[in-house]
Amino acid sequence: MSTYQFDDPSDAASIRPANAASPGPPISDTPLPEHLWEVMRQREARTLGRVHLPDGRVLLARAWPLDGTGVGVLWEDVTGEQQASERQRRLDEQLLQSRKMEAITRLAGGVSHDFNNLMTAIMGYSDLIMSEIDGEDPLRSDIQEILQAAQRATHLTRQLSALNPQRITQGCRFDVNQKLREWVGRLDSLAGSRVKVDVDTATEACTVLMDPDDLEQVLVNLVLNAKEAMMDGGSVSIAVRRRHFDDMERLVTLGLAAQEYVEIVIRDTGAGMSAEVLSRIFEPFYTTRSKARGLGLTVVYGIVKTADGAIEVESLESAGSVFTIHLPACPDVPPAANPAPHGGDKVILLAEDEEMLGELMQRILRRRGFRVLAARNGAEALKIAEEFDGTIDLLITDVVMPEVTGTELAERLRHTRPATRVLFISGYTDARIIQESVRVDRADFMHKPFTPQVFDDKVRELLVRPT
Repeated sequence: MSTYQFDDPSDAASIRPANAASPGPPISDTPLPEHLWEVMRQREARTLGRVHLPDGRVLLARAWPLDGTGVGVLWEDVTGEQQASERQRRLDEQLLQSRKMEAITRLAGGVSHDFNNLMTAIMGYSDLIMSEIDGEDPLRSDIQEILQAAQRATHLTRQLSALNPQRITQGCRFDVNQKLREWVGRLDSLAGSRVKVDVDTATEACTVLMDPDDLEQVLVNLVLNAKEAMMDGGSVSIAVRRRHFDDMERLVTLGLAAQEYVEIVIRDTGAGMSAEVLSRIFEPFYTTRSKARGLGLTVVYGIVKTADGAIEVESLESAGSVFTIHLPACPDVPPAANPAPHGGDKVILLAEDEEMLGELMQRILRRRGFRVLAARNGAEALKIAEEFDGTIDLLITDVVMPEVTGTELAERLRHTRPATRVLFISGYTDARIIQESVRVDRADFMHKPFTPQVFDDKVRELLVRPT
């Protein structure tokens, strides 16, 4: 217990310790003088509240009047209780953020299927028109605007779906160095005239397995974020290296497995961030800018985690920021097979229950010279296959269809035609839906939306792939 004496009972500033060996904190470290004066003036005991000391301790102070000019104070060390309360507060915040994320991903998943079907049709038919009109036709610029708007809409949907750690991705192996050299022009353009973008690629291959569009989106979001932090200009540097962690404790902290990684470091000379902002930058809808949606860095975090990677951030106010991305390295990209010639004697069975998409894919395939057996659902596709005497080289089917699903169609077709290859397509973004459906050996998957060229390339690549 501590006792305090007022030299002047009418002046709160005249307080001093009455016992020299007081176990309480120095008066200068507490807001006590005014509170103790109130206890003495009103002549009643009260709890003064918590006092946070410079050494990190938290004390709970209770005071009562002793005599006409004295006050007694009991100090209780509640540091452990405070820490437990702080841990609970952080857990509650994490639960709230988790629920926000779940609500967002449900929203994205609910609209993604129909939206992606529509975007596939818009981009596909626009592309077909572009290929059929003269290069000088004034309609070309209008169609290009439609395509650009569709691509922007697709990009927005991808941002929302990237928040879902269970989303489906179009993973492929690629060298980050090569892609970064392809993207540097766009990144430089996005940064604007007052921000310089420097790229430092590695001398050795830095191959990863993920959707290259996802990695491009990560870099775009980080460059735009850096641009906002450098309104008066500055620079962004992007460096790529291979790295093997020797520090197991660091791996555990990052949640990474013990293997080699491709490390991408994005450094800017911007305004930096305070400790408070730094602790919240990956939260959905958290932003320090009035016109921002607060999803950019949340998307970055979601993409990196989906790729089994990790992201670290270092920043100080007025000292810029450093984002370090660790992605699992994988063997180099194998040489590409020679694409199959267009058409020839190849027969493709197509099952798509969305009429406008079925018509679109038929036109694309037939323009390439393939023979197409078109069905509006899985049951109809099975009937067509039973009545067709020739070889069916490839089955292209939507995953989710009424009555007979794409998986059931592929499995039943494989009983009578084991050599037929399978390409599943879907507009759903949740990997759990796809993984539950796609269980067929030697089957490939393609996510909507896609352009006619991408669709054509995938079909030709499947037809020449060794069995």
